[in-house]
Amino acid sequence: MESLRVQQRREKAKLSAFFENSSKKISFTRLCRKTQTDKESTGYALMEVVRDGRGEPCRLVYAPSWTFRAMPFSDPVNVDVLIKATDISYRVINEPVKFRRFVQVYEGKTTFFKEFGDPRTMSAETGEYYKGTKELQYREENSRVATEVLWFNLDSSESDVYGNVRWSGCVPGVIGSREQAEVNLLFFRNKAIPPMAILVSGGTLAKGARKQLEDIVENEIKGLENFHKILILEAVSGDSAGAAIGVSGSDKVKIELKPMTEAIFSDAIWQEYADGNKKELGQSFRLPPLVRGDTEKLNRATAKIARESAEQMVFGPERLDFEFDINRTLLRDMGVMLWVFKLNTPETTDSEFLADFVDKLSKGVLSINESRQICSKIFNVDLPPIDADWARVPVQFGLAGMDLEAPEGSEAVSDGDGDNEEKNPKKPTTQKSTTIRLKKDEFEALIA
Repeated sequence: MESLRVQQRREKAKLSAFFENSSKKISFTRLCRKTQTDKESTGYALMEVVRDGRGEPCRLVYAPSWTFRAMPFSDPVNVDVLIKATDISYRVINEPVKFRRFVQVYEGKTTFFKEFGDPRTMSAETGEYYKGTKELQYREENSRVATEVLWFNLDSSESDVYGNVRWSGCVPGVIGSREQAEVNLLFFRNKAIPPMAILVSGGTLAKGARKQLEDIVENEIKGLENFHKILILEAVSGDSAGAAIGVSGSDKVKIELKPMTEAIFSDAIWQEYADGNKKELGQSFRLPPLVRGDTEKLNRATAKIARESAEQMVFGPERLDFEFDINRTLLRDMGVMLWVFKLNTPETTDSEFLADFVDKLSKGVLSINESRQICSKIFNVDLPPIDADWARVPVQFGLAGMDLEAPEGSEAVSDGDGDNEEKNPKKPTTQKSTTIRLKKDEFEALIA
């Protein structure tokens, strides 16, 4: 047991140092977030794994998914695979495994990568396999050894490599919402419907007025700086206009400005269409409105149910999948046996209710270890069980089974007034003291 404890401390220190320094520029949390964003955007995501001189993983580098393509499987290669035999031991199985190569085209440069766990030496420049580093340097000067990548993808019935994004069925709605937003933007910038119409009767507009109107509509009523620009019109009577052509007319000129504000939309166009697309897109991710930022028509009860449903149906399974991938790849390759990779979970339960519930059950139903197990879930911390008999039975039973007796040499306790015995004969003049006797290891466990 002591050797296992020493090994456990060493593995924890090793893992803490690895995840603390796994990336040079960003934290491991942000690396996971960027990887998850790629997976939900393109259906797959990658992490580049860099090894140190001892052949152990030492760095994790973000690899943009849109720059990578997968290549066909190579011929099977016999590889020693670690299989967990017990909770504290592995066994080695030699079995044939097929590996893929991956190619990245980024900023005009082509780079090859190999799948994580592939023991062969591969060139990062050409993607060719060699027997070792010396042969690679002999055949390809100034070429480096290809690094490995971890490949994560969503489930898809069309491909076992490239996943299918969850919102693929909502693509028409996404495109329509984008175009709807652009139409609203163009309408706001250009004011496509004029605010008024100009009606002239009994005369004609002055020369050049029509050209002036066209210029104003096309150029000078756009933008915020021209929103309240004033329009000035000049007109001539029918007599003056008709004298040139020998036609007489009325001498009264009437210019009427008829508002057309009723034809201008008071709000965004197709707003209900956009709201329907948002709802459909959110449902494709199985996310309630609260998680998507919509807090309207919510109260404490509905918000609690929304958080719990999202945690149980969406976020919880996603964390389990990611934890499984990391434990089966990185931790197993590093030889870690006594620890597992586990992501922290948000607190979705009612802590006050559970604390009161545990307090009531602890008085006659739950043991101390069972209470600690429940409290570890409430506070999201590890509370190890106490290795003592009294911690395995309900609290009341444990107290009843302890040795209760008065300590040796205990004396009677009086109130300090001798005459008080006569005045208060019913009041006891002596008092027994009781104490709970615990063993040393039980006392230390209780203090812990």
